[in-house]
Amino acid sequence: MEQQPNTKQPATKPKFAIVYQGKMFEVIRWEGKPGVMFEAAVRAPGVRLIIETEKDGQKGLLMTKELRREAEGFDYRLPGGKVFDNLKEYNQFRSQDGDITARLSGIFITTW
Repeated sequence: MEQQPNTKQPATKPKFAIVYQGKMFEVIRWEGKPGVMFEAAVRAPGVRLIIETEKDGQKGLLMTKELRREAEGFDYRLPGGKVFDNLKEYNQFRSQDGDITARLSGIFITTW
């Protein structure tokens, strides 16, 4: 069987432009297909913890019960928190090609 030449263009990374930046969120814009623009809100990353618990022989996951305005009541969520306190700190970390796993090492170590 004769091989066909590869006519696909190599994948290129889109160029992202920050069109708005606040303390915790920024809006980025990029071109998908030629002429098709996309926008997304980005925030500094956070973490969610999955903690297995056991009570009276019943296994489960630790969840937090939070009052949420958008849900107009209580909501159950995984516990977690921010990794970076603001976008400036996060973008500075990204520009230095930092390793996010190294950043997390030791932050959430607790002895029970």
